[in-house]
Amino acid sequence: MAPAAVSRPSEAGLPGPAGSAAGPIECEILVVGGGSTGAGVARDADRRAWAERHLAPLVARWAHVAPLLMQARLGVEAARAPSSSVPDALLEIADREAAVSASAPSG
Repeated sequence: MAPAAVSRPSEAGLPGPAGSAAGPIECEILVVGGGSTGAGVARDADRRAWAERHLAPLVARWAHVAPLLMQARLGVEAARAPSSSVPDALLEIADREAAVSASAPSG
């Protein structure tokens, strides 16, 4: 039996343009390195704070690419002119990734 066709991201449980079908996107960030005492603990806390500030928004933005791709595919199937939403999103993400990389803590 063939799977039923899905025409909207929300029908497949995918995030839509306004956010996730299941609610806000949550991610767990693992910080590797440092140590269990003294400066290592402070360094780990600094890394965790940096990751939560910089990586979580980047992960959330990447989560919006799948619905954009689905919308683009459906638009092409309906013979509509393609929009620049996918390339614009990818360029924006590339800029964000460069900024995050430049602000990464050393060591």
